[in-house]
Amino acid sequence: MAALKVAKKFASSGRERHTKHKRIDNESSSDSFENDCDTGQDVFRKGALVRVLLHNFCRTFDDVQFEPCAQLNVVVGPNGTGKSSLMCAICLGLGGAPRLLGRAKDVKHYVKNGKDTGFVEIELCVECCDDEPMFFRVANPRGRNRVIRRIMSAAHNNSSWTIDGREAREKDVFEIVKEMNIQLSNKCQFLPQIGPEHASVDLFGLHQQLKEKQRSQSTVANELGKKKDTLIELQRQNQLVERDVQRYRERQKYLQTIEHLKLKKLWVEYMFVRDQWTKAKSERKRLEEVLKRLKAEMQPLKDKHKEKEGQLNSSKQLQQAAVKALNQAKQALKNKQDELNQLEDEVDGPQQELEKKKHEEAQRMKNISVMEKEIEIFAHEMEQLEDAESIQTKLAEKHKRMRDIQTQIDGIKADQQQLLDEKRPLEDKIRRAEDMLRRMGDVRKQRLDKVRQRNRDVYEAVMWLSENQHRFKQPIFEPIMLQVNVRDQTYVRQVEAALSGRDALSFVAQNPEDYEAFTSIVHDNMKLKVNSACAPSERLDYFKPSVSFEVLKEKYHFEKRVIDLIEVPEPLLCFFCKYHHLQDLPIAGNLGPADIQRVIHEVKQLQSFFTASSRYMVRHSKYSGQPITKSSDLMDAFILSGSVDLRQKEVLEREIREAQQALEVIAVSYRELEQQDVALRQEDNRLRKEKNELLKVKDNRKKLEANIESRRTKLTTLRSSSFDLKVLEEQCEEAVRKVQEKRVLCFNELVAKVHVCLEAAHNRIKAGLDTTSVEVLHSYLTERYQRKKIEWDNAEQEYEKSKEKESTVKTVTQNKLTLAKSKSNGVENPMNDERLSRIFNTLPEDLGEIDDKIHEYHTMAELCFGDEGVLKEYEEREKRIERLQEEVKEEESSVDRDQQNIDGLKQSWLEPLRKLIDEKVSAKFAEFFRQMNCAGEVRLKEHEDFGKYGVEILVKFRSSEELQALSAHRQSGGERSVSTMLYLMALQEITKCPFRAVDEINQGMDPANERRIFDLIVQTASQQNTSQYFLLTPKLLQNLNYSPAVRVHIVANGQEMVEYSEWNMDRFLL
Repeated sequence: MAALKVAKKFASSGRERHTKHKRIDNESSSDSFENDCDTGQDVFRKGALVRVLLHNFCRTFDDVQFEPCAQLNVVVGPNGTGKSSLMCAICLGLGGAPRLLGRAKDVKHYVKNGKDTGFVEIELCVECCDDEPMFFRVANPRGRNRVIRRIMSAAHNNSSWTIDGREAREKDVFEIVKEMNIQLSNKCQFLPQIGPEHASVDLFGLHQQLKEKQRSQSTVANELGKKKDTLIELQRQNQLVERDVQRYRERQKYLQTIEHLKLKKLWVEYMFVRDQWTKAKSERKRLEEVLKRLKAEMQPLKDKHKEKEGQLNSSKQLQQAAVKALNQAKQALKNKQDELNQLEDEVDGPQQELEKKKHEEAQRMKNISVMEKEIEIFAHEMEQLEDAESIQTKLAEKHKRMRDIQTQIDGIKADQQQLLDEKRPLEDKIRRAEDMLRRMGDVRKQRLDKVRQRNRDVYEAVMWLSENQHRFKQPIFEPIMLQVNVRDQTYVRQVEAALSGRDALSFVAQNPEDYEAFTSIVHDNMKLKVNSACAPSERLDYFKPSVSFEVLKEKYHFEKRVIDLIEVPEPLLCFFCKYHHLQDLPIAGNLGPADIQRVIHEVKQLQSFFTASSRYMVRHSKYSGQPITKSSDLMDAFILSGSVDLRQKEVLEREIREAQQALEVIAVSYRELEQQDVALRQEDNRLRKEKNELLKVKDNRKKLEANIESRRTKLTTLRSSSFDLKVLEEQCEEAVRKVQEKRVLCFNELVAKVHVCLEAAHNRIKAGLDTTSVEVLHSYLTERYQRKKIEWDNAEQEYEKSKEKESTVKTVTQNKLTLAKSKSNGVENPMNDERLSRIFNTLPEDLGEIDDKIHEYHTMAELCFGDEGVLKEYEEREKRIERLQEEVKEEESSVDRDQQNIDGLKQSWLEPLRKLIDEKVSAKFAEFFRQMNCAGEVRLKEHEDFGKYGVEILVKFRSSEELQALSAHRQSGGERSVSTMLYLMALQEITKCPFRAVDEINQGMDPANERRIFDLIVQTASQQNTSQYFLLTPKLLQNLNYSPAVRVHIVANGQEMVEYSEWNMDRFLL
């Protein structure tokens, strides 16, 4: 830096709680460059930045003006002095959205705290000198430049614009920016997209045309495909229903023939019933003559029949009287016969009674002998049985012992019930504790679901790791968000905020070997974008808090520390203590603004702390020592909203173990009681059996005593019931004699009754013969009369039927004629009508054949089922098919023409693009890498979709490696920075870019690469036709190579800085 000479210096002053000033020094690299600056002949490209003026901008600037050179501007200053604020100013001043900056989302946050408004003013080079190309110009006079000012309101969170001092719209600013080819939305910090300057054709325009034509062709092709699909579907639908349509048409033909057959059937039926009517009239007249003849023949037979009927009634009365007299004589004879039979029974009765008495006496003597033997047997059995007193004594003893056993069993049941009563609360306690543990186990699943929503790759890595932990020497810890438990849910928002960031979802290995193996599998093989790290070797007690928590608690009212609120494996806790300083993250309640300021100014060791609703980040200026504070509101916890209280979990598990032990004790006691119960019940059963045996003996003794007493009573009765047989024999002989005398008298009376009965029978026979002769004659006459009567009735019925038939046939004939005429449109005779006659001549004449034909055609019509709606849809689809075929033919021709145009445009676009990438960008990129003893290449990634064409960057930093695609997982941060910068420089010659801005691109580079990159940047920026460069960095290496095209701007920060308008370099040097 010794060769540098100060050219200009300017500074800003501002105040935020305490007065602080900033200064940006501009240093040129040579006297010649100083002379250029002094003469004002700094050559700018069209669209380059000539001047940037800031007022009340961000936290750093009250008022400052920045005047860059036309080529390479290196802005150097410590972190926090406001370098990046210049980048924000350039972006916002040229119409960029706040989201492009990755900081605050609203413009109000870019107005200095405590100020209502602020503005950014940017002067852009517009015109060029006559002796320079159109894209160069002289910086002065400034009146020919475009000056854009963006005024930002903190109160209304909006912006207003002026262009060259006049009010303007944001749209006008966009037009100016677009005209000057400034593209702020490019991901490479304002780097525009490639627009080849030396290409013979407009590749960008051709690319846009190709994408548009491909989109248009895709749309037309999609529409054409849909129409073809529709056409195929319509044809398929018509093919499906074509047979149905044919059948429907055949059905209609059959139905028309059926109508003709039905019409002819009506006329044939009419002629048939007309003939029937004529026959019915003739039959009625014939039956009327038959009735007259039968009436004349029936009268004489009726008179004779009446005369014989009177004679028959008189004969029947005489016959009935003779039958009555015969019945009375028979009854008297029967009564006397019954009396004689009764007397015969009275003779047998005394003898039978005598024989009965003899049998009874023999049986009585036999029973007495049997009774005596039974009494002797029962007495012998009684002597074999135990006496009653001994039995009763033994039964009493058994009863007493059984009562004692039952008492013991009841006591055991009571003890068992008591044990069951003690068991139920313990089981309920275990069930409740297990339910709570189960609900705690659901927390991991909920967190996994939330991780899957936020980062699918992390979720898949967790799932893989859960099944493959055995592949590593030591367990690899899943992300802390899945493992941490918050002891107190009151502070869950603070804990999640403390653990958030890229490491919140990082996997942590416990040794380098496992880290390398895990990274290789997950990153290289599974292609998952996840963060991983290795746990530190230090133990937890190594990480001491910088401030005693007791002091923070007593003096500043802090309540907890984050490290005291979480439960997590020690290696994970050590990792977060080392890299996130959890031991120095205290949490306070609702602190007031004064308390917060006291903590910020008095406890300088704290870099971060929490309140109930906010997080405060504190840094101290390296120059003034004043604190710089950033606060942010705490969001609701997303992942840690359902943490598990491990202490509560341990308490629940301990309660389950204690309850299970108590249950085991109860189970042992219950089994002992069951064994006692079984033994007592066995003894009780034995006693009951012995008791039943004694009761049986007692019952047998009682039965034997009862049997003996019963037998003795019966024996006494049998001995006292004897009688005298001789007296009974004499009484029997006297009774028989008296009955014999009565029998003789009764027999004589019976003979007299027989004579009377014979005479009555003779009279009855004579009367019966007379009645029979009269009945025969009467029956003959009745039969003849009945035959004539039946003949009359039949004739009369036939006559009535013929009359009814004639009337019915007449009505039917008239109806048939009326119906046939109505169906034939009033034709009186179908044979006289030409159309009907022609139709009827083709049809059968017989009704049976007509019915057969109707049935046949009905069957055929039913087989040819169909729907009129189907026919209509079929015909409509036919029309649509014809229309679609014409449209498809036209569109296919259009698609072919479009494809030919696309192929031609593609050839015109792709060949120059390949040549541009291969011969210019890739060659330049490779040349830069060769100068660094590395290798690099840029390839065009082609794709069927023109919108997916892209550029692939391949690099190789070590000789042992192959060229590999540049990615966040393959190369280190420094290697990616080097590759990015060299790619930007390779684009230099082919892009119309008025300026480029890169913020801290050298961060992560090793000194050798940083020096090489800077040399390449200086070399590139020193050439003509190059863009204006802005390189922002907090530091520069010593002894770098500079050229006259380089201007170094030093941003200074301090309380004693003067206003930039009062800065005078010469006065200060003197």
